[in-house]
Amino acid sequence: MSERYKKVNVTCPICKKSNSLDIPSIVFSQKKIGTIKIQIPKGVVCPDHQFIIFFDSEGNVRGYEKIDISMAMPKKKKDETEIMEELTLKKMISIFGTYEFYSLIHAKIFNYPVFIVIGEDFKYSSNFLNKIGNSILPERYTGGRTLHLYKESDYDSIEITTKDGLLLDVNKQILQIPWEQKLKFEENIVNKALEIIDDQEQLFVFQQIVSDFCKEAECALDILESRNDISKKDLIKEISKRLFKPKINSYRFNLIVEFINQRFSPKFTEKIR
Repeated sequence: MSERYKKVNVTCPICKKSNSLDIPSIVFSQKKIGTIKIQIPKGVVCPDHQFIIFFDSEGNVRGYEKIDISMAMPKKKKDETEIMEELTLKKMISIFGTYEFYSLIHAKIFNYPVFIVIGEDFKYSSNFLNKIGNSILPERYTGGRTLHLYKESDYDSIEITTKDGLLLDVNKQILQIPWEQKLKFEENIVNKALEIIDDQEQLFVFQQIVSDFCKEAECALDILESRNDISKKDLIKEISKRLFKPKINSYRFNLIVEFINQRFSPKFTEKIR
């Protein structure tokens, strides 16, 4: 298992069944003092129970807590700064919908413009939502194409081409998707983050996974810049060799191609044969 993850043995405090889990290493490295809380849903360690594990910063299990219900959602704050601090991952999913949220993540990582049709009672500004989106990206990729909000009454004024951007509304409907890729990558990020209870540590997990992917794409770009042409097979082998990682699969490779096309230029990926 890569050093990006730490393998820990976990025992259900109710039925005593055990299993090994892979926890992102950044969860432990970012917490210098105090305990780290991770929520274990049903089916991960045993089929019937969910509970909380307490770890120290070294990844050692320090205790368990039984739970019978899901963690409560945070209360809304009046001030926008406070709202940003309290706007958890679960809250974002409840606002936009699960698949819609995956789509927003994909659009932000791969630099697609986003157009959201909102109702009169929608309380978040486009600047606020763009700050949220930028928080998951390496600094080099913050900014870029932005998210735009339109009131339902202004729907006809939306300037969008059939291939350009993501269009959705806050009634949890996607009206247009500009990519063909399935969103398995984004689903995996969200699921990994939701294993962690602490909201700030959820963000660290997001940042680590996105950063690791960007490093793979940057490695591919560096190789392509130095070659006139290269086969897909050889490019995958070279990425693996340079980063000391297992070979990526075709899905991951296609994401890298999409990232380079959207963030840099298709002229680089045209070299792949």
